[in-house]
Amino acid sequence: MLRAALEVLETASAPGTVVELPFTWPESPAKARAGSKVNPPISQLLVRKPWLIPRLVTGDIPEET
Repeated sequence: MLRAALEVLETASAPGTVVELPFTWPESPAKARAGSKVNPPISQLLVRKPWLIPRLVTGDIPEET
């Protein structure tokens, strides 16, 4: 999939070019949408402690003790 996307970058004639790739997603769209509602642990942490977002952006992540 990555190789196909890179080939499109090389051959696209203009910005906004859309190319249908011959790949099928392994699950139904409904199942994929349901799975996307699960928040990864980092998202859960940032919802609880939004003041940590600037530290995440700057890479100021403390080592675990």
